[in-house]
Amino acid sequence: MTKLKYPLLKTTCQSLIFSLMLITSSSKAFSKTYKSSDVDKIKNLITKLKRRKIPYKFSKSKESKLQYQLLLKDYKRYRNLKIRRDGRTIYKNQLFYLQFRSPNLKTVQNVKKVFINKGFKAKHLVILRKKSPITVFKIKTLKKRPKAQQNPLALFDLRMAQTRIRAEYGAGGSEDRFSNTYGNLLTGIELSHPSYLIKTLGRVEYYKEDYQEEVYELDETYLTTQIGNAQLTLGKQLFSWGTFDEFSTFDRVNIKNTQRFVFDSGENFRRPITAARLEMYSGSFKLDTFIDFGLESGRKIVRNSRFGYFNPETGEIRGADPDLVPPTLIKNTTTHFDGREKISYGARLSYSSNFDFSLNFLKAHNDFPMAKVSDELRAEVLSNSITPVGLNAGINMQYFQEEVIGVDFAKTIAGQLYKFEVAYIQNSPTLDSSLKIQEFNKSRLSLGGDFELDSLATTLTWQIVNQTVLTSEEILMNKEMNQVILQSSTDTMLDKGRYGLRIIANTSDSSAYASPFFDYDYNDNLTLGLNYHYFTGEDYSFFGSNKEDNFINFKMRLLF
Repeated sequence: MTKLKYPLLKTTCQSLIFSLMLITSSSKAFSKTYKSSDVDKIKNLITKLKRRKIPYKFSKSKESKLQYQLLLKDYKRYRNLKIRRDGRTIYKNQLFYLQFRSPNLKTVQNVKKVFINKGFKAKHLVILRKKSPITVFKIKTLKKRPKAQQNPLALFDLRMAQTRIRAEYGAGGSEDRFSNTYGNLLTGIELSHPSYLIKTLGRVEYYKEDYQEEVYELDETYLTTQIGNAQLTLGKQLFSWGTFDEFSTFDRVNIKNTQRFVFDSGENFRRPITAARLEMYSGSFKLDTFIDFGLESGRKIVRNSRFGYFNPETGEIRGADPDLVPPTLIKNTTTHFDGREKISYGARLSYSSNFDFSLNFLKAHNDFPMAKVSDELRAEVLSNSITPVGLNAGINMQYFQEEVIGVDFAKTIAGQLYKFEVAYIQNSPTLDSSLKIQEFNKSRLSLGGDFELDSLATTLTWQIVNQTVLTSEEILMNKEMNQVILQSSTDTMLDKGRYGLRIIANTSDSSAYASPFFDYDYNDNLTLGLNYHYFTGEDYSFFGSNKEDNFINFKMRLLF
């Protein structure tokens, strides 16, 4: 038979053949087989069979077929790039990794070219050839109506979600501050249907520093469904906004695991919120909206946690002038904790073509809780007459809501990625010199990007942040914050190993954190690593509070 060269002619012939099959099906049965991705074709066929009152049988089976899989190795670099192909989104703002499968190698190679043209590096895109289980749906017409209806559960596919185990052990630092052991297990199940997906994850987290804590919690648990060109997600979910992978002004829709500040980033640092999220697509535009119902009490910051608001040994408020607050007073004060219980919401309009641009509006909680001194204790401090009543009333660690308006921008120029964020933050809480919470406006500007040095197999990620409190009043915290974030990563040992250096420097208080690291991919599922964590600065500065706690860290990550 001559191969049809013209798509329109081919489509017309297929429609005619399909119509003839339906017309003659009353006297002769036929069967059609579909892949799990052919949801629309299945629905159309069933609709036509029902309209013509043709009896049919629907069945589902598992088969093992050769699949070519496209994987993204360095997902963090490309988290906010979006690509649309044939009217279907194959990559959009995923936090973990990109995964595209097809039984046709040429199809996967063409998809890889689309990503490369968008600005992805070829060395980060890997094509695997493997046999994978796939779901096959079969529709068969009958000469007689079936006696029993198809089991409705046949459309459901229950499988294990990707399980991730992370473990760390640290050695060094002052003995009473460190025996740093950390563990994290994240696993769950996914129940998929042609029309929607239900996913639930559980997390077990273990800390051991100068305190010990185990956390058992329900992690992401949500239902998501496609509605035309929109996607609706309900439940505990994890997502991020902003063009920077971390330290983004707009990435405040999730709870942050502040006890792991600087040690974790990206999805490891975020925890889900119970929310309703609606994503709507139209060409190169996307409107993303959410409502956070405020059902999470917030992740409690232990008073003597390394990145709590206070230095547990001296009683100084981290990053504040010790002359304004007596450290001995804070050290003996009772600390209370209030969670995130107010409803938050936001809207983000994005454009993605040869560059990415977004308009953002949020009314959401800040990432770190603020210290709100009780009226009793504040009055006693100002009158220099401290009593047990004031000490017991103490300090409330409280999350405050802020209104954030701003834009972000990202573009690849000559193979290098550049990023930009600017925001105006209204009603931002700040401690004034009388230990009272005042709301001031702030401006925040971030510049950054990624440089790829192909000849050295090295990626350099950089970001410069400036935040200014727009007030002339005397306040306890610094009015201006300048921060520099740098990270280099170099591939070695046939791309299975990576070594580099991560630096976070606060120029406003002359404190810094640095961490040289080495990671090795033992296989596709197991990664081993080694870090050294170094803190420096004045005793009362943000990172200087931990300068006696420099330590070496061994880590392991297992996926299955």
